[in-house]
Amino acid sequence: MNSITGTAGGDTITGTVADDEIFGGDGNDTITGAAGNDVIYGGKGTDTVRYTGSYSNFRLTALYEGKNNSFSGYTVADTIGSEGVDTVSSDVEYLTFSSGAVIYKIDNGTLSLVDTTAPTVAVTSSASSLSASQTATITFTLSESSSNFAASDVTVSGGTLSNFSGSGTTYTALFTPTANSTTSGVVRIASGVFSDSAGNANADGSDSNNAVTMVVNTLQVDTTPPTIAITSDKLSLMAGNSATLTFAVSETTSNFTISDLVVLGGTVSNFIGSGNTYTALFTLSSNSTINGSVSILNGMFSDASGNQNTDGSDLNNTVYFERLSVVSNETHNLSVIVDKNVLGASATFLKDLTEYISYTNGSVTRHTIEYSGLTFDYDQIDPFITTVTRNGEFTSEFNKEINDYLGAELNIGYSTAVKLIGAQNIDSVILSVSGADGNYVG
Repeated sequence: MNSITGTAGGDTITGTVADDEIFGGDGNDTITGAAGNDVIYGGKGTDTVRYTGSYSNFRLTALYEGKNNSFSGYTVADTIGSEGVDTVSSDVEYLTFSSGAVIYKIDNGTLSLVDTTAPTVAVTSSASSLSASQTATITFTLSESSSNFAASDVTVSGGTLSNFSGSGTTYTALFTPTANSTTSGVVRIASGVFSDSAGNANADGSDSNNAVTMVVNTLQVDTTPPTIAITSDKLSLMAGNSATLTFAVSETTSNFTISDLVVLGGTVSNFIGSGNTYTALFTLSSNSTINGSVSILNGMFSDASGNQNTDGSDLNNTVYFERLSVVSNETHNLSVIVDKNVLGASATFLKDLTEYISYTNGSVTRHTIEYSGLTFDYDQIDPFITTVTRNGEFTSEFNKEINDYLGAELNIGYSTAVKLIGAQNIDSVILSVSGADGNYVG
């Protein structure tokens, strides 16, 4: 029988094809008897005897010796292979089979299978896609119980994980996607982050079921319609005058135009602006008597999301303009013939009367004649007078009298008449011409 002895260190010892007596020595040794019927001693340290065949091919018999019937080792008999019948001392701690894939621990005559299988995990999600305000329940299913699987073992992108709970082989958590994002949500378990009760760490991080990916679109959808407020730097205008309008939109719009305005009593021009601020010029019509207004109805423009304005009935969607009266005054110097039987039996020629005329929006609102400190309403005295001159020239009324008198359309001016007749005779001639047909008025 061959004798093989290991060193004081950890040795890997392989026997010969003959019968061997192998001593492991002091280190943590791995011993393979190979063919033959071998006697194997582990020695100090933690020692392992290794067989290439399957565990089911061997018959193991515990050995007990002495008056105390103390455990002394095992006979390990290869029943169908070539590894012989070995005697393994009680100072060997492990037996391995299938070239180390299956490990048994020796504990005072009791063999226990050592768990060497790494745990696995499968990650699933309750949702494959998420939008704003949505969450997904993530489920982690382990192949065997783990006491050290924790939230920190999970790699998360595109969102956050919360409410992690569970035990044994089943755990859950809540995934919340990142707000205003289209980045996919990914929940993943890498290798080596948790272990089973035997201390085997998971090693399946590259497996497809170790990660779950969710399509994310949490961009906020704008459903709020834009609003608009119209203001003006003036609210009272005279005909032909203008005011600057400002249109303040609650959010940017690219299709708000001058054609969106409803305009009454005037016109809008110089429309400019972009985004959410626009201005224009409103001019009150001169050929109208109505007040002005500018308003915006519903559905005239939209925001970037296509929402149309719906606030047309709001007070600040219309601005009103009061039309101010256009008042003008005229003052004229008159000379008139007062009909007979008014101031006396004969007609009277009066000079240096003052005529006052007031116009409002083009209409006469006051017409009076003042003479010698007295004021007369023109309409009241008009039937009794003929106006001869206004501001030093014959009136059309009196020019008709002259033309009728002369029988020709001469339309002589007052200054011409004075030159022809003489200043000392002009008044008497005027009276004669006016009364030539027997009527001084009309």
